[in-house]
Amino acid sequence: MVDAGHAENHPDIVDSVLEVADLVILTLSPTNPDYERLTKPERGTALAKVIKRSAALRETGEPPTTYVLLNRCQAGAASPAKYADLLRNGGKDGTLPKWDVLSTQIPRREAIASAVGFPCDKWERRAPYDALVTELTQRGHLPTVR
Repeated sequence: MVDAGHAENHPDIVDSVLEVADLVILTLSPTNPDYERLTKPERGTALAKVIKRSAALRETGEPPTTYVLLNRCQAGAASPAKYADLLRNGGKDGTLPKWDVLSTQIPRREAIASAVGFPCDKWERRAPYDALVTELTQRGHLPTVR
């Protein structure tokens, strides 16, 4: 797992990661600034373009499988569904790249925000990530534990 925050401004670093990555999970808060950073950054290179061009660097000649994971989702807010729809459908007019959005969403919780540097040993910290592991396993990206 690699956290490449503000990757749109550092495409050379991201190229190096994408050359060897098996799976890309882009985290996105359901807010307009994060959405624009992903789709049409004010400065830098749109991540869809960076990921697409990574195919030339890879042994397979294909870009890595990529998903968007919505995080910091406010309970009961309409914004997660709104941004998931925009991403899946290529924006309001369908002209932007279309993204695969994971159904798992990481909620905005103080217990998660406070977990930096500490293990996720409490249920309220761990539960959303357990759901993410389950979804990635069902999609064939993680092995099934017996």
